[in-house]
Amino acid sequence: MQDSRRFILKIDAIKQEIENRHKREFVKLYRSIGNDLINIVTNTNNASFNGIIQNHKPQYTALFHKIFQNAKENGMGFEIRKQFNFNKRNIIELKSVEVPKTEQDKVNNRFDVLYTVLINTKPQELISNDFLESETKYFENLYTNAQEDYIKYVNDIEKKINQTRTELLLLAGAVLASQIQRRKNLQKQLETFEKQLVTVRENAKTETVKQFKNQLETKIPVRSQSNAEYGTGQASSEIREAEYQAFKESGATEAPSPSSGGVVAGLLASRIQKVWWEKSQFIRGSQPRINHLAISGSQADRQGNFYVSGYEVPHPRHSSLPASESARCRCEVEYIVN
Repeated sequence: MQDSRRFILKIDAIKQEIENRHKREFVKLYRSIGNDLINIVTNTNNASFNGIIQNHKPQYTALFHKIFQNAKENGMGFEIRKQFNFNKRNIIELKSVEVPKTEQDKVNNRFDVLYTVLINTKPQELISNDFLESETKYFENLYTNAQEDYIKYVNDIEKKINQTRTELLLLAGAVLASQIQRRKNLQKQLETFEKQLVTVRENAKTETVKQFKNQLETKIPVRSQSNAEYGTGQASSEIREAEYQAFKESGATEAPSPSSGGVVAGLLASRIQKVWWEKSQFIRGSQPRINHLAISGSQADRQGNFYVSGYEVPHPRHSSLPASESARCRCEVEYIVN
């Protein structure tokens, strides 16, 4: 369990580094989207938020593409080969010759093929219609919140006007100098509030856009962090699983054992064990999904799959899982060479 704790903390540290780097990229993207949305709600009466989000689809795709590249550069996809002491283009030091170079090449070449397919398809898949609709809905909700903030702003001014008028009525028959001065001050306040009310009503769209800008400034960092986590989580799962599949599909074998009379020891893939770990076991303050915690520490079946709430998947955050099982999931699979 202690080794598994070190594994999950190591993976989590790598992921957080990638997330932090690309959170800043998402902030830039969202500010660009925000500017476009502000322009369209300022200049039109029928703002198409969906159209703006669709226009930025290439930027979303490019950003997720960068996340996958960065995940690979940070060592995702070399976990199993390191345990087998592979030498992959100087990324991992060759410590032994247990696996012949020809067999290493089989795995390495197969991984390169799988990774190339992955990085050329997965980022586009992540920017699905559902994802874009979710983004559109998010910004539409921010604008709705801005409209509600504007209405609240108007209501607050009206409330101040009514309160001021009530106080003036109470001071209508004032005779003391202090009360008379108080009445004069209140009359000036009332005039100021009434002018303010006229102005904000005449400039309803401008005031709403101002509130929208405030919403964007507050919410963009939160959304950026969420999508940086989403992309990094997908990259972590998919790239590391691609390495596992490379071993299975390559048919690579170990070197013959001297005691076996030259008989090949067996497939490398047969020595790889997959174990699902739920992060909250190791990191204080995390909120676990009970069903994910229930399978934490369990091994995959012979096909390399796990069963999560009735779904058969090779790793956490798999595309076949519903959002209720994958959104903000921080589980990881540990690939252990026996």
